[in-house]
Amino acid sequence: MTVINISQENVFPLMKVARALSEADNLNTQKILKEMTEKDTSHFVEVFNKYFGDLCKMEWDTQDNPKGFKLNIVASRIDEFNAKIGA
Repeated sequence: MTVINISQENVFPLMKVARALSEADNLNTQKILKEMTEKDTSHFVEVFNKYFGDLCKMEWDTQDNPKGFKLNIVASRIDEFNAKIGA
């Protein structure tokens, strides 16, 4: 299992991940990014999982941080994930 941690205040790295994943799958990148940023961080997580949840899942991690400021992306197919984001 691979986990990528980010703070709630900084979703920009995840927007880059979302862009790379959407472009790799020939999805409408601008539509997805716009939808992600329409509301709050919780909505961002929901939209990310809506489009990319089959490959990786973003989830709140309140175990290590009671305020829930840490997000995890757990990649179920890490090789495919790395290929799509260019890692």
